[in-house]
Amino acid sequence: MSNSSWACPFCALHCDDLVAPKLNNEKVLNANKCFKASEGLSRFNFTSKENKLGYLYGQKEIIQNLITETSKLLSSSQSPFFGGLGLDILGSRSVIKLAKECNATIDHLHGDSISAVLRSFQAKGTIFTTLSEIKSRADLIIFLKSEPNKRLPRFAELVNLSSKNSWVIEAKSASDDSYCDFSVLEKVRLLLYLLKNKSSTSDIDCNHELVNLVRNSSYCTFVWDPQEFGELSEYIANALMAIVKEINQKKRAGILTLGSDNGGLSFQNTLSWVTAKSIRSKFSTKSLYYQPELFSLKRCLELKTIDSILWFSSFCDNLPDENVSNYPFVAVGPESMGKKYSKFFKENKNSIFIPIATPGVNNNGYIMRCDGAVIIPLKKLVNDNIHTVENLISKLIDNM
Repeated sequence: MSNSSWACPFCALHCDDLVAPKLNNEKVLNANKCFKASEGLSRFNFTSKENKLGYLYGQKEIIQNLITETSKLLSSSQSPFFGGLGLDILGSRSVIKLAKECNATIDHLHGDSISAVLRSFQAKGTIFTTLSEIKSRADLIIFLKSEPNKRLPRFAELVNLSSKNSWVIEAKSASDDSYCDFSVLEKVRLLLYLLKNKSSTSDIDCNHELVNLVRNSSYCTFVWDPQEFGELSEYIANALMAIVKEINQKKRAGILTLGSDNGGLSFQNTLSWVTAKSIRSKFSTKSLYYQPELFSLKRCLELKTIDSILWFSSFCDNLPDENVSNYPFVAVGPESMGKKYSKFFKENKNSIFIPIATPGVNNNGYIMRCDGAVIIPLKKLVNDNIHTVENLISKLIDNM
């Protein structure tokens, strides 16, 4: 491999200016300056000359037998659930095609936050901004809860944060996360009140500095991560939209909503392009039903409305938090998933694990950046004999 640039698939920024890491003794050696890239690549160990194996009902098995058994499972399933959905655009198109074939219910790993923000967008609209616009025009960046240092390590570098004013609307220190989230919502609503009323009282003096920063800025940007707030994301999105509308009467303000890691934005937008609907929908022979209150994995398990689960995850090797051991369960993910959960796959006789390629590592692909403004091409680093999601699903459909 050469020292050409490489687009990283392991966080929502999808930086495309990193140096392509080198392959040495069948292991990827990372030469990049981002710990997210290093961490993601460290999970891969390439043995291109060997046949890939997965798990079939507790035993290691070749891929073709895994495909055959999964096709049988889908053919007999009346109400399958497709979860995870950590996919690029090409993988998303293939999974949507398969979901149509077997009338599946679909939801993303980050469905709670995606659905909450979508409800706000449907009701209030949004005024968004992009990374490039923040870098070139914004003079004030306001973060909710914290700067995204751990999740997006290069964010400050990419927007040139050191040259701008910044502020963090901090959460109160408490063991209960929901209490922390409410405190941020209260502060955002208070900021809206102060901007609208231009009044001051002794008990809100601590907010005057932030209000003055907003009033004196020429371009203010709010940066937040819905995954930090769960179901409260809808109310925070509504409040931010009201603030930005107020500011935009005289100046310029925008919102950057982070949340496209693990293919969240790519799958959601691909589904909208293809069906005009959102995640937490159920396919049928007649239509596509969108019911976000009913079609999460947790809710489907509670109501017992599904009879099998397929979990797709190209970029991370995590399984669902919910207990899925009582259902026929198929996990489609990187080889590291099979190693990480080997005990689960050996002990759970209802489970199948199929290893697949990761776009940007051992497969080409396309993925959407967190601001929704750019689709990043992902180039593979190595060739090995492992199925892509698209190839796998094509064979599943042929065998059904």
